[in-house]
Amino acid sequence: MTNEQLQKFKDNILERQRALHQMWEGLESELRAMVEDPLILPDPLDEAKELSDRNQRMGMFRHIERQAGKLARALRRIDMGIFGVCEGCEEEIDPRRLDAQPDCTFCIECQEFLENGGNGKPEARVVSIENVVSFRRPDETVERQTSNVIPFSKEASNG
Repeated sequence: MTNEQLQKFKDNILERQRALHQMWEGLESELRAMVEDPLILPDPLDEAKELSDRNQRMGMFRHIERQAGKLARALRRIDMGIFGVCEGCEEEIDPRRLDAQPDCTFCIECQEFLENGGNGKPEARVVSIENVVSFRRPDETVERQTSNVIPFSKEASNG
């Protein structure tokens, strides 16, 4: 990937981060107002609606947090020189996919493989154990194993 392409992706990610930050601030002020000014509603239906609205906003808040974390990881991948490289097969991720979802870390084939529970394509793919370890959630601590090459399979991605 060229430096010009990387800069374009970085600008895209930074713009998305700014948009998320604005949404975050708006939700934060709404939630603060809800907490600081609790309504005492005589009607149980109104109270239920108010609680539902709060829960919905909290869900949106958590979604923004997750998205912000993914975008931050994408920026780190750019800095590390591995942005746009599939964590599964180490092939380049299609730039159109990165345009649509700059925080993705798997090519379409590997993503489909994971979503299918390790069944189906890509049967012939082979990856190193270090890549298979990265299939775990980013917040999990995993010891790196030293092994040459293993088949890309459901068993391999589970441990």
